[in-house]
Amino acid sequence: MPSDAAPDDSPRLPRIAVVGTSNSVAAGGWARVVQQATERVAARNFSLGFCSSDLFAFRQAAMDPAEFDLCLVDFACNDGTLLASGAHDAARIEAALRHVVSTTTTAGCLPVLMILPVQSFRPEGRKIGPLYRAAAERFALPFFDGYAWLDRLEADPAMAGVPLFKDNMHLENPVSVQLGHLVAELLPGLAAARDLAGKQGAAPGFELRYFPAGAAIRRALPRVTRGTALLQLELVEVAAETGFDFQLPAGFEATGIVADFGHSQALVTLSGSRSTRLHVVSKHATGPEAKMVMGIWPLPVTVPELGGTLRITVGRGKAWDVTTDHGVKPLGPEETPRLALAGLVARRREPALPLKRLLASARDLVSEIPEARMQAARAALLKGAKAGG
Repeated sequence: MPSDAAPDDSPRLPRIAVVGTSNSVAAGGWARVVQQATERVAARNFSLGFCSSDLFAFRQAAMDPAEFDLCLVDFACNDGTLLASGAHDAARIEAALRHVVSTTTTAGCLPVLMILPVQSFRPEGRKIGPLYRAAAERFALPFFDGYAWLDRLEADPAMAGVPLFKDNMHLENPVSVQLGHLVAELLPGLAAARDLAGKQGAAPGFELRYFPAGAAIRRALPRVTRGTALLQLELVEVAAETGFDFQLPAGFEATGIVADFGHSQALVTLSGSRSTRLHVVSKHATGPEAKMVMGIWPLPVTVPELGGTLRITVGRGKAWDVTTDHGVKPLGPEETPRLALAGLVARRREPALPLKRLLASARDLVSEIPEARMQAARAALLKGAKAGG
């Protein structure tokens, strides 16, 4: 039956995906502010704390980049601290970012690199700031340089004494809120600036993919579903010294472990055509009723499959290559090793990873914020500091 209703000619709001770590999941933080800017954007949050840039591959099953205009990528804090500690390497971080760029741009979705600051890395972001800025230049991406933004905030002497960080890696909530407002204001213009007919190309790189443990482990080990209102995962739970095979397709090498670190404490060895040992622990792992700490940790080295499998051994010991928490001691002789494994992120080399340029060149978003708007953000922070002081 024909309808007498007039067609809806109202412009569609830009569709935004946020994929980030703990700064992006903070209640009332910058990403939540973006989600609440419903007059400007329609945003969904796919973030998870305690993760490296392997998070994007892990979350791909839940998000289709073709359904979004922009993808706000917030991995720089965690990538940077892992890189500084020697637990990660620049080549793997760059490869993960290249995978993000390939997956999003070829679907018409423009990634925005959110370089959120680490307090001890100021003023330039140590190694991670230059790495992310170089990626933005190489792939013609917009980037929000949190280090430069804090410098602009503090350019007014009146800001002296206003706290910016709650700890080394997390902004104070009022500061994060102001960041969120500024980002939300920039997003509609960015979405409109995309050139969907932009130049297509290809370059060598890696395809990253998440492999759930439940499907990859054929041995009859206990399974349990655990999660939050936003994320439910099947975990393979091991509570013994043991080993098992993990099926991995030909050509793939494991790069990161996805686990509930709150229910894990073990020396985990992964073996394929080479081996590595990771001390999988968390200060929150206090027993069966421990807090869930779902996250992704980069393996000390990538581990290529051998004959379509990796061998995973769960045990105890002190001879690890990397620990996920330096404050946790190795298991004692009477303690039981435990591992709550969700899966592995793995990658496969691709000689021609497709890429698309949606902008003519990189855009430094902080430099595009008018000074009057920065002054308004300062005024709000100063008012809040005075009220709280």
